[in-house]
Amino acid sequence: MQGLIRWFSRNHVAANFLMVAVAMAGFTTWFELKKEIFPEISVDAVAIR
Repeated sequence: MQGLIRWFSRNHVAANFLMVAVAMAGFTTWFELKKEIFPEISVDAVAIR
């Protein structure tokens, strides 16, 4: 693990490329996620007045 950290600290371009790749993957995943404003839920409770 220390070797990997040392390698990225010496290769700034590779570290920046990895950071951009992870950010792009996160953004594309964010836009592909299923989002619901009011999700359908079932309530298993009875309200008695």
